[in-house]
Amino acid sequence: MIQKIKSSYYKKSTFKKILGMDQKNDGVINIHRYDVSNVGDLYCAPHQYFKELEGKYSDIFLYKRTDQKDRNQLVNDIVENSLIIGGG
Repeated sequence: MIQKIKSSYYKKSTFKKILGMDQKNDGVINIHRYDVSNVGDLYCAPHQYFKELEGKYSDIFLYKRTDQKDRNQLVNDIVENSLIIGGG
């Protein structure tokens, strides 16, 4: 139960932070669920098929991580780039 409450708090605070920042659009990144145990998550994303997107992806579930550094990575990925959402 406590983990569920923390996850909800992390989600709200992370996305509130994103919404409060200016979008920069300095690059492009594919945001989706990146789960190595789910073949759909791994092989349906655009970054797997376009050379220009190679290595340019972020896991939308980073907001759930307890490590602030991981959550900040998601925030930075979203506010600094144009987004391709989905795949998986």
